[in-house]
Amino acid sequence: MDPPPHETLVLALEQLYALGALNNRGELTKMGRKMAEFPVDPMVAKMILASEKLVCSRRVHGYGDGGNPAESVGFPWAWV
Repeated sequence: MDPPPHETLVLALEQLYALGALNNRGELTKMGRKMAEFPVDPMVAKMILASEKLVCSRRVHGYGDGGNPAESVGFPWAWV
């Protein structure tokens, strides 16, 4: 297996930094630790955590409108 291109790694690290998962030294932050608990894309994990703080987690988790948008974005678990 070939290693990923350097540019891909840099972009991934930049995204994690922008999401608050890494600090300026490249270390995992408290937010990053929380995000790592979710088996989803980092942006989705950040959305889930932010929804709790913004008091809209029921809508993000699919209960607000009677549907389950969690399934449409690929959540692999049923308890959302």
